[in-house]
Amino acid sequence: MKYAKKLNFSVPEFMYGLPRTTRIIAAEGSKARGRVLRHYVTRADREKILSIFPPHITVTDKSIFVSHIGPITPHVHKYDLCVINLYLQASDAETVFYDGEAVPLEDPELSNIDTYIAFDESLLTPTESFKAASGDIWVLNTGVPHAVVANGACEDRWVVQVYLTIPFNVALQQLGVS
Repeated sequence: MKYAKKLNFSVPEFMYGLPRTTRIIAAEGSKARGRVLRHYVTRADREKILSIFPPHITVTDKSIFVSHIGPITPHVHKYDLCVINLYLQASDAETVFYDGEAVPLEDPELSNIDTYIAFDESLLTPTESFKAASGDIWVLNTGVPHAVVANGACEDRWVVQVYLTIPFNVALQQLGVS
């Protein structure tokens, strides 16, 4: 895959105990094809999460979340260049990457102009996809249009997300992934 890579280690046991009922710090999108609930991670939990990665992988203070992810329309992230997704609980959903003409949607409920831009799916062509299993860790290129597509019950998808401000290829290099 050229837009996502699976890491060769699994989610550490302590992450399964991260709180999923803490204060919600962002609820993005209210339509059926754009729902992400981001939950606060304490500083202590943040340090534990970061400890599983090489020390030179740097993230900002507010870029680690426990997220409850539903279906999401094709989108790119404006400031995060890639994300490491640690799947606590996977679902039947697929992460799909697209090529084609990326025409932004003007729907403010799907495009959050501060953090991400959603695209018209009818103008895009799916090029690759993956279905994560619980315990998997994937690095995703968030600068390429991608979506979460439900193939059944997508509501049970819980992911620890670590957003990075380094390019996807640099993150892979620093993580030792070829």
